[in-house]
Amino acid sequence: MADPQLHTGDKAEAVDKIAAGAEAAPPSPSPSPSKRTSHKANCHCGAVRYTVTLDRPFPEYKINRCSCSICTKNGYLLVYPKRSDVVWHRGYENLSDYYFGEKTKAHKFCKTCSSSVLIDWRRSELGEKDPEKDVLAVNTRLFADIDFDKMEFITFDGKNRLYPPYSVED
Repeated sequence: MADPQLHTGDKAEAVDKIAAGAEAAPPSPSPSPSKRTSHKANCHCGAVRYTVTLDRPFPEYKINRCSCSICTKNGYLLVYPKRSDVVWHRGYENLSDYYFGEKTKAHKFCKTCSSSVLIDWRRSELGEKDPEKDVLAVNTRLFADIDFDKMEFITFDGKNRLYPPYSVED
């Protein structure tokens, strides 16, 4: 699928649009409960286990493939369920946070095996309760029994469209 035409330098805004379906599919009045699908997931070592429920099944639900530095280095292929649609079975306390750039989004990974699990835009530790940030960016690479050859993707050119450009100081 072609790169969505998003006119923003802020990835949070861009992925919020994708999560809301603005770029992935025509808006529907409300998701049909019969279309909701659940996917079991876990980190590599199994210390973190959870279930993610999406409003529609794959491949109808398109996965976001971003070319920004963090998504490429962590291998993120993201979907955007509501926070309440991610159920933690065990190991949430085994997740650690990594912040970079503007330090506004927690990239959560397993403390034991370092699997990149999700990105959380809400800064709960600062008391933030913005309902617009009540969506998590969850890495589908950790879903059980998913065939990426059968998925459809939305490509976001984060490498060239997000600022400031990624660099590592010497």
